[in-house]
Amino acid sequence: DFIEHKNAAHGFDVASMVAKTRAGDCTEHAVLLTALLRLSGYPARAVTGFYVSLEEPVLGYGHAWTEYYDGQGWSGLDGTRISAVVGARHVPLGVVDDESIAYTLGLFRTLQGLAVTRVIVK
Repeated sequence: DFIEHKNAAHGFDVASMVAKTRAGDCTEHAVLLTALLRLSGYPARAVTGFYVSLEEPVLGYGHAWTEYYDGQGWSGLDGTRISAVVGARHVPLGVVDDESIAYTLGLFRTLQGLAVTRVIVK
């Protein structure tokens, strides 16, 4: 609810800018949630990949979410509320190594080797 202006116009803002503008898409949700979890003492990371919608027609699109370490393993949270908990519809491609101003370089490295020719959903 904190991010009031849901749009892709901001590119890839850092958490401080997201908190100030209260705007963004899934990447801004993920970066802000990652920062808040870290502030609360949890190891956390932003993850990029795909979200697969199983409604007809089946669609997959680029998405970002957050993972935090709870002492036993990594658990995912989706700040956009597509699904509060990350599940099988979230297909991870990589972890954002650095959420600073230059973190888009990490996103490009993640996607650089990706070549999807076909996805079959049964």
